[in-house]
Amino acid sequence: MRNRWGLRGKAVFRQEHDAGGLELRLPIQAHSQLRKIIKTRGHFPSDEAATKLLWLALRNITGKWGSSTHDWQAAMNQFAILYEERFIHPHR
Repeated sequence: MRNRWGLRGKAVFRQEHDAGGLELRLPIQAHSQLRKIIKTRGHFPSDEAATKLLWLALRNITGKWGSSTHDWQAAMNQFAILYEERFIHPHR
């Protein structure tokens, strides 16, 4: 995008890049990777199979983030509160 728009594009690109901090980019990247995984599967035999695949995919995706996952536990706690009936508790 930078090459196509020249100097004006550089300023816009920099502004958009700065406005979309790490908190915004990580979910967007995770969503993109999840879509890619779902697209290659086609269909699922059950909802549980789809849930397990997404859970494993998220675990692999967040494992690659390194130190940028410092707020992930807080997000998972919020998901557990909001979607208790759909949230899998592995320690039960």
